Amino acid sequence: MHDVDEVDTTCYLQPKTLKARCNIAKDFISKYDFQSPLYCDGIENDADKLYAALPDRLYIIKDGVVQYKSGPGPHGYKLDVLEAELGKHVM
Repeated sequence: MHDVDEVDTTCYLQPKTLKARCNIAKDFISKYDFQSPLYCDGIENDADKLYAALPDRLYIIKDGVVQYKSGPGPHGYKLDVLEAELGKHVM
């Protein structure tokens, strides 16, 4: 838990080009020192169209294998279970 919560007021216009979308992603990576691989979907949102998971689900994937899949969100999220599962898989 944080002593002080920061308010992030970053706001971007909807990108109209892949370059603009990737620049937003690069800003995110830099701002939050994001270490995991990040995929930037094309401007036509092809990956979103192919793989959109509605309703949302939370996954834990380790070494390319799904270790945990939540119930459909947000009502199917059991954060205590997710936290316990993360504890099993985080090194």
